[in-house]
Amino acid sequence: MALDILGPFPVTTKGNRYVLVLMDYFTKWPEAIPIPDQEASTVAEELVRSWISCYGVPMILHSDQ
Repeated sequence: MALDILGPFPVTTKGNRYVLVLMDYFTKWPEAIPIPDQEASTVAEELVRSWISCYGVPMILHSDQ
């Protein structure tokens, strides 16, 4: 799977300024999750909540960070 962070964008009413984009390389399934900041703890929490809890642990994780 791959992940990247887009932004900064204008702050939303819920306080989010960035978008965490996750994609499975095999199926090309994308997920876009709004997040308030780029901190590692925020990204890790959303990765677990939005991807790992639904689809399981990825074998390989690609990131440009």
